[in-house]
Formats: sequence, structure tokens, C-alpha cells
Amino acid sequence: MPWLLLVRPAGNVWIVMATCLLAIPSGVWLGWRLHGKLDQQQIYRACYGLLVATALKLLWDGVSGYLA
Repeated sequence: MPWLLLVRPAGNVWIVMATCLLAIPSGVWLGWRLHGKLDQQQIYRACYGLLVATALKLLWDGVSGYLA
């Protein structure tokens, strides 16, 4: 909310903010349900898989930016 004091958002930003307000509780609810259905080993694999994918993407961006 502090950035709303700095910049007056356009009309489209209000629509996006309203959509996010609806999506956040449903995402949290879905996450809790999935967490209850998965065992701990599956959660670890998924988290480490996301971390590896993110690390590879960041490395690719860094190397391609350096070579360009």
C-alpha cells in the first residue's frame, strides 16, 4: 500500500489489484490442500526442483548477458 501514496495508479492497475485480491486466498487454500495430500519427500523434491530450475535460469541469463 505505501506505493499508492507515491504514484496514482491508472484504471487498469485497480482491476489487476482486485483480481489479485481474489486470487491470493484461493491460492493459499489450494496450497494448504495440496500440502495435506503430499508427503514430505514429494514436497522436498518439488521445492528442490524449483530451486534448480530457477538457478539454471539465472545462470543462463547471467551468461547470455555477459556474452552479448
